[in-house]
Amino acid sequence: MNLNSIYTVKINEEAFIVNSALTASKTAVVRYFDKDGDEYFSRKYGVIEPSYIYEKINNGSELDISGCYIHGFSLSEYRTENGIDDVTKVSIQQVNATGSFFDSSSIIDFSMAIFEKDANFTDTHFGKGTVSFHKSVFKGLVNFSKAYFGKGDADFQFTNFGNCDVTFEESKFHFGNVTFVNCIFGNGTTNFKKVTFNDGKVDFHFSQFGEGHKIFDQCDFGGGEVDFKRCDFGAGKSDFRRIQFGNGKVTFEESIFTSGKVNFKSSNFGHGEVNFHMVNFGTDSAIFDNAKFGTGSVSFYRSISSQLSFIECELETFVDLRVDKCGYLNLTDCINRDIIQLQDTKGRAKVSVLNFTGMRNLGQLYLDWNESNIFDIIYNQKEKTTNKQKSEQFRILKENFHNLGQYDDEDYAYVEFKRHELRAKTEEAIITNSANKFWAYPRTAFEYFVFDKIGLYATNPVRVLLSSILIYIAFSLTYFALPHFEKGSEIVQSVSHPGGDGELSQLESAFYHSAVTFLTIGYGDYFPTGFLECCQLLKAG
Repeated sequence: MNLNSIYTVKINEEAFIVNSALTASKTAVVRYFDKDGDEYFSRKYGVIEPSYIYEKINNGSELDISGCYIHGFSLSEYRTENGIDDVTKVSIQQVNATGSFFDSSSIIDFSMAIFEKDANFTDTHFGKGTVSFHKSVFKGLVNFSKAYFGKGDADFQFTNFGNCDVTFEESKFHFGNVTFVNCIFGNGTTNFKKVTFNDGKVDFHFSQFGEGHKIFDQCDFGGGEVDFKRCDFGAGKSDFRRIQFGNGKVTFEESIFTSGKVNFKSSNFGHGEVNFHMVNFGTDSAIFDNAKFGTGSVSFYRSISSQLSFIECELETFVDLRVDKCGYLNLTDCINRDIIQLQDTKGRAKVSVLNFTGMRNLGQLYLDWNESNIFDIIYNQKEKTTNKQKSEQFRILKENFHNLGQYDDEDYAYVEFKRHELRAKTEEAIITNSANKFWAYPRTAFEYFVFDKIGLYATNPVRVLLSSILIYIAFSLTYFALPHFEKGSEIVQSVSHPGGDGELSQLESAFYHSAVTFLTIGYGDYFPTGFLECCQLLKAG
C-alpha cells in the first residue's frame, strides 16, 4: 500500500458477513487514492462498534474482528465506562484482527492491555490518530506483519512482548514518530524485516532483547533519527543487513550485544551522524562489509569487539576507530577518502590484528608506528595474509606516513615493505617452478645481506656510512695485497700525470686510487694493471 495514500470511508446500510459468528449490520467502503488523487484500490469492511469489543473483553471471550471497520476504539474509554482506574491493566483474550481497519479522530488506544494469548494484527490498517500500545503486555505470539500505521504516532513505549515470536515484517508507518522505548522483547524471534518508516523519529532507546534472532533486514528508516541507544540485544544473531537509514542521525551508543553475529552488511547509513560510541559487540563479529557511509561523521569510539569488519566499504568521511579493544580490524579493499583515526591521544591503537589489504588510501590513516605496535598488528595476521599482501600494506603505510610528515615511521614501514617484497618474490619464483629454489634462495640471501643487513635499505645513515667505509677499506687492502700474489698486477702512476712530490708507496697508492674511484673523482693519475682491473670493474659495478 502506498505510504502517500489518502483514503475516504463511506458507510452504507448493507449487511456484511464478517465470519460465521458475526454479521455486521453496516458496510464500510474504503477507497484509497494516490498522491495525484487517482483511486487505485478499494475494500469493504463490516462495521462494528467499539461497544462490541468492550463486551467481549468483559466476558473474557476470544475476539475475532478480522475484516472489520472500527471507529473510536479506546481502552481509556472502556476504563471510564467500567469504573477502572488508569493504572489497572485490561485483560484481553486471543485477538484476531487480520485485515481489520481501526480509525479514530484522536487515538486508537490499546494502552495498558494484557493480551493473554496470541494477538494477530496481520494486514491491519490503523488509519487516522495515534496508535498506542503503551505499557501493554503480550503473552502469546505477536503478529503485526503487513500492518499499516497511518497519520499519527505509533507508541509501543514500555511494552512487554513476552517470550514468543514478534513480527512486524513488511509493516509501514506513514507519519509521525515510532517509539519502542524501554520495550522488552523476549527469547523469541524479533522480526522487523522490510519495515518502512517515514521521516519521523524511530526510537528503541533502552529496549531489551533476549536470545532469539533479531531481524531488521532491508528496513527503510526514511529521513528521521534512528535511536538504538543503550539497548541490550542479548544473545543471538542481530541482522541489520541492507538497511536504508536515510540522512538522519543513527545511534547505537552504549548498546550491548552479548553474543551472536552483528551484521550491517550492505547497509546505507546516509549522510547523517553515525554513532557507535562505547558499543560492546560481544564475543562474535560485527560485520559492516560493503556498507555505505555518507558525509556525516562515523564513530566507533571506545567500542569493544572481537572482530570489526569493513570489507569493500567506501569511507567518505571522518571515521573514528579509537576503540577500547578490537581483536581483528578488517579494512580489506576499502576506499578511504578522508581520515581514519586509529590512535588515541597517547598514539595507541588498541587493535590486536589490523588488515587493510587492497585499501585505496586517498585520505589519511592516523597511526604511530611504535605506540600503536604496527609491526605486531600486521604480523599477527599470520596465515590470514600472504607476504605479498603484507608488503602491500606496509607500502600503503609508507606513503601515508610520508604524507603526514612522520618520516621515521615512513622508514620503518619502507624496510618492512622491502623485506616482505623480497620474501614474496622468492615464494612466487618457487611456486612457478620448484627448481627455481636453487637460484632463488642464494639470490634472496645475497639481497638480504647487501640491502638489508648492510644498508637497511638506505634508511639508516650510520649503517650506510659504516658499510661504505668497510667496502672502501676492503678494496684498498685488495689493491695492496693482490700484487704480492699475482705478478703484473699493481697500481701504477700514469705517464701523463707525473707525481708532484714523488711517487706514492704501494700502500698509499692503493688507498689513494681506491678513494678517487670510490668517490667517483677519477683523476686517472693512478690506474690498475693485470688482475686488479677485474677488481676495478667489480667495484665500479
